[in-house]
Amino acid sequence: MKKNFYKPRVRISPAAVIIWRIDLTLLMIPLGIILILIGAFVPVLAAVLGIVAAAAYFFGMFFYIPMYCKNLIYTFDDKYITIKRGIIYKRHAMIPVSSVQYCILVQGVLQKRFKRCTVVLMLAGSFMLISQIKLNEGRFLVEYLTSLQMEEEKDPNDTDENDVPDDTLNVGGGGDADGEG
Repeated sequence: MKKNFYKPRVRISPAAVIIWRIDLTLLMIPLGIILILIGAFVPVLAAVLGIVAAAAYFFGMFFYIPMYCKNLIYTFDDKYITIKRGIIYKRHAMIPVSSVQYCILVQGVLQKRFKRCTVVLMLAGSFMLISQIKLNEGRFLVEYLTSLQMEEEKDPNDTDENDVPDDTLNVGGGGDADGEG
C-alpha cells in the first residue's frame, strides 16, 4: 500500500458552516414557540429566557460554529485515521484502520443539498463520526476501508489453531463422530 494515499489534512468546507448554521436556526424555532407559550403565563420569565436564547444563538452562529469548523481536522493514511477537534479543550483521536469493523456513509437532507456526508466508523464497542466531508471523499474513504477489510478477511496466512474442519463436525446430534448412528 502506498503511504499517505489521501490528502494529509482535510479541513471542513465552508458548506459545513452553512449546514450547521441552518441546523441551529431550525433548533431555535421550537424554542421560540415554547417561549411564546411560557410568555402567556409568566412574561418576565419568557423575556429572560428569550434574551438568554438569543445570546446563545448569536454566540453559536458567529463564534462557536466557525471556530469549531476551523479546528476540526481529519487526517487519513494507510494505518491511522486521525481526528483533531475542539475550541477550548483540544481532542485528538487516532484510530487504527485495522480496528474499524465496518463503516457507513450517512447523508441528511441538508447534506444532500450541499453534497456533504458523514462517515460513521463502527469500532469495537464504540463509534466515531467523520462529519461534513465532501461526498466524493466520504465515498472514497468508505470504499477504501471496505477494501482493507476484505483483504484482511482473505489473508491466507491468518489461521486459527482452534479452526475445526467442517467434515469433523457432528451436526445431526447423537451418534458417533462420523455422523452414523
